[in-house]
Amino acid sequence: DVVNVIEGEAYAERLSKAYLDKIVDEIKEPGIKKKRSVILRGKAADQILDYAERNKIDIIAAASHGHSGIRRWVIGSTIDKILRGAKSPVLLVHSKEKPGAYRQTAAFTHVLLPLDGSKAAEAALPYTESIVNKAKVRVSLLRAVSPLVDQYAGPPEGYVVDYTGKVMQALEEEAVDYLKQTAKIFEERGILVSTTMIIGSPATEILKYIEKQKVDLVVMSSHGRTGFGRWILGSVADKVLHSVEIPLLLIRPS
Repeated sequence: DVVNVIEGEAYAERLSKAYLDKIVDEIKEPGIKKKRSVILRGKAADQILDYAERNKIDIIAAASHGHSGIRRWVIGSTIDKILRGAKSPVLLVHSKEKPGAYRQTAAFTHVLLPLDGSKAAEAALPYTESIVNKAKVRVSLLRAVSPLVDQYAGPPEGYVVDYTGKVMQALEEEAVDYLKQTAKIFEERGILVSTTMIIGSPATEILKYIEKQKVDLVVMSSHGRTGFGRWILGSVADKVLHSVEIPLLLIRPS
């Protein structure tokens, strides 16, 4: 479904209808059984969220606009509200300056799935499987382990408790084993999958990996929490969201 929300009257509605019909005509991907355009009235985010829930939409695809001068994408209030309010996954694509720039390069070949060992992060697994099952796509599972810091015991003149070596080794071994076990889910389906464990800040390492390994889609859990009915993005997802230049599929854990 291609949706546009208007706040004006008849003229704006005609323009919106013509615009949406043009977009619908350009959607020629095989396997799409039904295409339609819908015009809604009211506040954009509220109407989109309501429409998605009423029509049991499986995924919301939206585009952000522009970025600041420090390579950080600006997420408008509409997109921000959709990200925090949507119950279904949200595919966020950062707009490119050239119209139609994604049209010829929309096929994904390398999907990155960041994990941290939690059930919340694993909410992204079935969606990744669904994407790669329909095309010859390779999957990379990445887990970044934050480094520990030696702790001081006693007063300022006390001594350093040197436990980080053994603890870090245990954390690294657990992370590697976890990735191997998770990779079997894809291997059993004949999907090309690789695993990477790295020490460092999760968000920073995810962004480095994306750039070095030419990833063209990131699938990850939003890892937030609820508060007065409002979904809050986790710090890792938030940093990736505002920094990555490729499409990002955010999954809200149930």
